[in-house]
Amino acid sequence: MIKLAILTPKNSYEKIKSSLKGIECEIKYIFYNNLYDLEDLYLKNAQKYDGLITSGPIGFEIIKNSVSLFTPLYHFDISKGDLYKYLFNILKENPKIDFSRVYIDFISPEKKEYWFQDIFKKEEEPIFYKIDFSNKNLYETLKNNYINLKKENRIDIVLTRISNMVKFLKKEKISFDFLFPSEENIKNTVQEVIKDIKILKSEKKQIIFGKILLNKVEEDIEEEIHSISKNCIVKVSDKGLEILMIYEDFVNSNIALNLKKKLKEKFFSGWGKGNYINEARYNAEKAYQKNKETDSELIYLVSTNSEIILTEIDNEKKKNIEIIEKLKELNITKQNSEKLIEMFQIREKVSCASLANYLSISERTANRLLLKLEENNLAISELIKINRGRPKKLYQFYF
Repeated sequence: MIKLAILTPKNSYEKIKSSLKGIECEIKYIFYNNLYDLEDLYLKNAQKYDGLITSGPIGFEIIKNSVSLFTPLYHFDISKGDLYKYLFNILKENPKIDFSRVYIDFISPEKKEYWFQDIFKKEEEPIFYKIDFSNKNLYETLKNNYINLKKENRIDIVLTRISNMVKFLKKEKISFDFLFPSEENIKNTVQEVIKDIKILKSEKKQIIFGKILLNKVEEDIEEEIHSISKNCIVKVSDKGLEILMIYEDFVNSNIALNLKKKLKEKFFSGWGKGNYINEARYNAEKAYQKNKETDSELIYLVSTNSEIILTEIDNEKKKNIEIIEKLKELNITKQNSEKLIEMFQIREKVSCASLANYLSISERTANRLLLKLEENNLAISELIKINRGRPKKLYQFYF
């Protein structure tokens, strides 16, 4: 059975627990009072559970920014529907409410468009202050905001998402409404978490097959590989290697990139993922061929439903690779694809004749290529009037 831990202030416990009746998993509630405890709580408990959930985005952001996550972390959050329901109830109880005197403490100014696009006029919109959910001093910041707004007589009510602020607001006699995700929202989140963890667990047990071709196989090659990952099986032939391991060890050892760093010579490789050896071997062969096409610049991990580039590359190069892949599907060669990308990058409009000249192909072939690109929404054409003769047709690439 899936084991989950929920990190929450004590005063949110009952709401969460009542929402999760009938959920088929083992749940442990771990309480905290201040944000400084969250890092330690994660580190002490992460290995005992399949996943951890924080009661809100603050705990999630603090943990995520404090430690390297080795157990999946999730959080509960309110939806737009939850927020609008609260606002409707407030408006129903107080029809004359002035929303410009309402402080919403969990929404930053840069996020207000997402939550309230086209709802409030500028002079009517609620008060928003910059908020950093990853700041462990956040509680102190919020308390200062409440006090200052009260002193300046600028608020009638605070809408808070943070249960540990409730006690302080009561003590300071500041009107507030505490917002919490709906029962349905909480239940749906946990069901999605369970589904996600089941997928992760099944992926960890998937098989990885690696195919590597070397110019020369050194005698100590097996030792080199086992120094990166002990949990793999290595088969050595005259010029190549085959590596078998489970996905979890493949990820933890980062063997694909570490092997590239360790072996100084140029080599071709491909990594395949599958539920059984033959499927992983088949996908490794596909990845190997793709690696050869890029002249060993890129390392691929291919599975039945996806293809991942493992090599660390910049965004521009990644974009170019994606374009080449698209054009390959249209039977356009890698060499011609690279030339088309050059023309795309300088935003040059091309005619059939100029493209034929640039690619050293016939105008008839260039015309077919341009029509194919246009049919696949990778180019658009326009007619340009000229002094004599028929209008000239020019194409602009949109990759």
